[in-house]
Amino acid sequence: MNFFLSVSNKRNDGFTLVEVLISVTIFSIVAIAIYGGFSQLMRGISILEIKNGAVNLASERIEVTRSLNYDDVGLIDGAPAGVLVGEEIFSSNGIDFTVKTTVRSVDDEYDGLLGGDPEDDNPNDYKFVQFDIYCTDCIYQDVMSFYTTISPQNSSAGSDGGGAIFVKVLDSYGNPIQGAEVSIYSNASTTIDIDDVTDVDGQLKVFGLPEGNEAYQVEVFKTGYSSERTYETGSVDNPNPNKPHLNVIENQITSVIFSVDVLSDFEVKTQNLSCENVGGVDFNLKSSKTIGEDVYKFDQDLITNSAGLLSVNNIEWGNYNIDVFDSSYKLYGANQSLPFKINPNVEKDINFFVGPNNPNILLVQVQDFSTGLPVSGATVRLWGDNFDQSVETQNGYFRQTDWSGGPGQDNFSDESRFYESDNNINYLAEGVVGLDTFNGGYVSEGYLESSIIDFSTTTDFVSIDWSPQDNPEDTLLKFQLATNETLNASSTWDFVGPDGTSSSYYENSGNSINNVHNGDRYLKYRAYLESSDSSLTPILSDLTISYQSNCFPSGQVYFTDLDSGTYNLSVEKDGYETHEILDFSVDQNWEMINIPFAR
Repeated sequence: MNFFLSVSNKRNDGFTLVEVLISVTIFSIVAIAIYGGFSQLMRGISILEIKNGAVNLASERIEVTRSLNYDDVGLIDGAPAGVLVGEEIFSSNGIDFTVKTTVRSVDDEYDGLLGGDPEDDNPNDYKFVQFDIYCTDCIYQDVMSFYTTISPQNSSAGSDGGGAIFVKVLDSYGNPIQGAEVSIYSNASTTIDIDDVTDVDGQLKVFGLPEGNEAYQVEVFKTGYSSERTYETGSVDNPNPNKPHLNVIENQITSVIFSVDVLSDFEVKTQNLSCENVGGVDFNLKSSKTIGEDVYKFDQDLITNSAGLLSVNNIEWGNYNIDVFDSSYKLYGANQSLPFKINPNVEKDINFFVGPNNPNILLVQVQDFSTGLPVSGATVRLWGDNFDQSVETQNGYFRQTDWSGGPGQDNFSDESRFYESDNNINYLAEGVVGLDTFNGGYVSEGYLESSIIDFSTTTDFVSIDWSPQDNPEDTLLKFQLATNETLNASSTWDFVGPDGTSSSYYENSGNSINNVHNGDRYLKYRAYLESSDSSLTPILSDLTISYQSNCFPSGQVYFTDLDSGTYNLSVEKDGYETHEILDFSVDQNWEMINIPFAR
């Protein structure tokens, strides 16, 4: 039997594997794009349904409220009191919504104000009702707010009587805070329980409150801010509070002011006198603010970790004292003046220098009388029986307060001059830098660059401060720094902000300077001024850069192993008046003397 193999040269048509893969990829890309567009369309439709449901529900609640008798328009346990519930869940368009209701009595200035001129004996002129509606289980969870006003049908209606509480909330600079949450509730026989927010003037006015002696507790808070409240007189922890619970008297106003501001963070580092981190150091941190007699708002015992570090977060602005009570160490100084200051909305690095727990340690802090900043190069002498020692403070600050000498100075020698600007800066007035004007208004932005500042040796930079700190709204003053270890013909100046990059800026006075500059000798700064309102300009009147040239803290010296007894102290430096303290006793384990050094 014969077998023959027949070979055909005709190619069968078809797709290769590569062609199939390419086709599948293209199809997948197109399908994903179509699906993505469809998903966005469906999401938009769902959000529209949620919003329509909220609008329908708001219309229903407004109609229900308008159908009530005027005296019933209020909250259960609220002021004004009524039959409405503060927070409820309703269904609309098949969606469950949370409805938060707020009712306020309004004193219209048309017929006079309570406590004003003319006096309004019936300040409850009409009621303002707000419904905040949101869905916690929906893809759209934003709060939707709806408002209505309801007036009495006759002049006698709305005479709720009672007294009023006016709450005002300010920041640390005295500016009003809008949207601060205020909680008012009664600790007496009444059942008042009010949660509301401040208006654009930082105020909340509550009328028609029943009389009571220290009957109302008030607390103010805002997300990301510090809080403040009233306290009960005679309590065990705070028997004599600075702000006791409020009294309410018939037809009278009880006013109270609270100060809150953005919280800050700082990093504590404990080091020995050789700049080596020391772990496990016990210390007490105490705010200078009190909430009552000898009761401090912040008073905590803390300890650094094994690496000598501790993060202290969400701390309120103010001055803080440090007390090292560790069995092995005592405080020998800090890289900040003591007590150290925390400004609102800053991140700060604070180094505490500790040494052996020797007896009778005296820490002397020398500060410029007019600025409060540490003074370097001051000779501090302590003498007494069998003791006589002089030590020089090692650290200090650079300060510039005048730019009226103009640009063109490469190296800083004339304290009134600088290197350059972009011609959008007005520097002619002594002690004031602002934006220049054009066509009757301020330009929108400009910058000024300093001369080269020589710190004489390698330097660790601590912080940058400036004044004023409360420039007008819609304006901005910010800075960048550039440093070099040496100078030559090829030296460049790379300006950076607090994160060490050219895209960040020091925007808060008191900012810690990024340690990328540490170990350098020469520094320049740039001031950037911006305004979105042609009628306003930010102002720069004072710039200070604090630094330390070695490990020992700014403007501080210490004496240790002192015998108990009577001592004398003097502080001298060219350009300053000699400061003396004579015949004072040293008999404590640790104490500190502040020297206000006057020129």
